[in-house]
Amino acid sequence: MNGSRTRLLAPCLLILVIAGGLFLRLHGIGFLLPGQSEPDGVVYSAQVKAFQQGFIEDETKNLYAFYPHLVSRLAAGIAAPLVETTPATDLAEHVARAAEPRRRIRIAVALLSLLAIPAVWLLTRRCVDPPFDLIAAVFMAASFFTLWFAQQARPHAALSALLCLGVLAALHVRAVGGWKAFVCAGLAAGLAIGTLQSGTAVLPALALAVVLRAAAREESWRRLAVGASIALAIIAVTFILYYPFVFTAGERGDIGTSESTLRLSGHLVDLKLFNGGGFATVGRSLWEYDPLLCALAVCGILFGLHALATRNSPLSRTQRDSLWIVLAFVVPYTVVIGLYARTYQRFALPLVPFECALAAYALCRVVGLAAALGCLARRFAELAVVLLVAFQVFGAWRLVDARAQPSTIDETARWIERNVAPDARISFLPMMELPLLYTPAALQASAYAQYDVSFLWFRYLHALGPQAFVGRTWDLRALALVTPELRESARADPDAFLRAQDADYFVIPVSGDTRRALLVGLREAAARIGTRVARISPDGTDEGEDLLFSYQDDDVERTTPWFARGLRARCTGPIVEIYSLR
Repeated sequence: MNGSRTRLLAPCLLILVIAGGLFLRLHGIGFLLPGQSEPDGVVYSAQVKAFQQGFIEDETKNLYAFYPHLVSRLAAGIAAPLVETTPATDLAEHVARAAEPRRRIRIAVALLSLLAIPAVWLLTRRCVDPPFDLIAAVFMAASFFTLWFAQQARPHAALSALLCLGVLAALHVRAVGGWKAFVCAGLAAGLAIGTLQSGTAVLPALALAVVLRAAAREESWRRLAVGASIALAIIAVTFILYYPFVFTAGERGDIGTSESTLRLSGHLVDLKLFNGGGFATVGRSLWEYDPLLCALAVCGILFGLHALATRNSPLSRTQRDSLWIVLAFVVPYTVVIGLYARTYQRFALPLVPFECALAAYALCRVVGLAAALGCLARRFAELAVVLLVAFQVFGAWRLVDARAQPSTIDETARWIERNVAPDARISFLPMMELPLLYTPAALQASAYAQYDVSFLWFRYLHALGPQAFVGRTWDLRALALVTPELRESARADPDAFLRAQDADYFVIPVSGDTRRALLVGLREAAARIGTRVARISPDGTDEGEDLLFSYQDDDVERTTPWFARGLRARCTGPIVEIYSLR
């Protein structure tokens, strides 16, 4: 009876960890919507809309082929299209309705990212004793880096989970074999590829698993060939399902090369940029988002190398093969994104599950070494483990709780409601949207700058028409900077450009990035011709750093480590300044 209870305890605890991971992913998942959305989210929004209405709009046909369709198919399938039968009664209801379609896509990504938690648990228990396999799962559930993207309508957190499942399936092929193992491997690899083109990175691990099983002579070549054929057939079917645009004529759905550029359905990869410039980005990303996990993972690597060098007997064939299979994914993937100079921080996300496993392994070894010193040392080591795990969870909580609070954009809208006269004209830089209702004249005037699918709030209001607006409306005018000529005019004489708006107030999201000359110039012009009446920062204590806390952090010239930033953030959003111009 006790043995049965012990065997049931670990899965039950794992379910609790998964539930905790789900809570962290869903808490605050609507952050910054609809005032400012993630750059890639427009792709999934366009795809989901095409699936739900049954045709592709000319305006978004290029977006239809930008990402494979697994995430958008899931998002379209988990909830029926939104059909509002009654008009919104107030501004809050309008805001919720405008945000809900994108929020549903984020939920689909969050659910897929959850798969990494049991995958890491199964992976880690191959090399550590309980409860350290569960600790690895907790680390995965509370990875700050993973949560940063698991709450966004972008594919990278989902890809990270499915790639880890793919490596786990390859290990299962090597250990067990048989057609069921190959079915699992084909599904895992196919779903990873159906999430993002870089999901193909799991294929070397799967191929090596087949070769190593054949070399061990634990299954005949004929059976392995049949199994591999099954896996490849499943991968082919998923490719057809999630890459339909490859088989239809279209300039964005093609895959090919032109001179030194590789074309992948709208993604352009310049082969000349494989010069090693991405390694710094990979290392910096792993450190700045998850410093504790990164440090522990380095310790885990050192412990592992020491164990291999000093062990009295060699690894068993199965252990050695398992290590090679994991390395067949981790090493080539790291090398490729490290070589590519245009690597973004999110490209490093698929390394996080293995970072969590290494971190748990390091803690296991530390406790083991402490136990050799005596009972008291072991107790201190176990207490340290508890504190480290708690700190990681606390950091994750601080991030999602900040996202659950009203953003700086929401606070800006509330400030305007409290302090600005109803007939005042408010000009704003459309790097964000103000979630307020427009006057009919303002809605028409701002269409030139904002009638684009990337502006969730404006497109929602424009589709309704001003007759649907109940309550107070505002003369909101987005700066028209949509052409090179207009941008050059603003850059050449920002004072005259700002005066020409004939506005009473100017709202600008500020940035300390000196490379953004136009943004800097407009802010300085506002300070010269007007008076700053409000500054709203996402930080708990505004220390004057003009650092946003939202999505596109890799575009910022200078940052503080994002984990540390999350610990002191009170909400999300850009730093917003409001200037009175009269």
